Amino acid sequence: MSIDSRFDRPGSDLQRWYSGYLLIERLPEDVVRQLADLAKEVPSFEVTSKAIELEYKGRDSSGVILRTLLRLARLIRNANGEVRCEVTGNTDQLSFEFYRIRDGRLFRRLGEVVRQPEQEITESGL
Repeated sequence: MSIDSRFDRPGSDLQRWYSGYLLIERLPEDVVRQLADLAKEVPSFEVTSKAIELEYKGRDSSGVILRTLLRLARLIRNANGEVRCEVTGNTDQLSFEFYRIRDGRLFRRLGEVVRQPEQEITESGL
């Protein structure tokens, strides 16, 4: 599945909460410099010599976070860990996107919360 989906339309009112910690191998100096520049461009990313941390909450209707994750994948090639994105919107539906970096590519796995029928809670049922 491509990175574009029903969740990635410009102007979308969906709220996204990206959170992740990626462990990286030792990288060449030129790649480290590019990562530092990337972190300056997108302050939601914090880069150290061994890890990249992401924390962003908002709409991302322009796709800055996803484009940055794609750039990261091409730069670092491989990472241990994942970035989780909680997606909420103008409905009561809650879904998730899980991102991993492998072989210079970004992969996404979708997940949804399925709600069971509502049940009344009573004193005797506790």
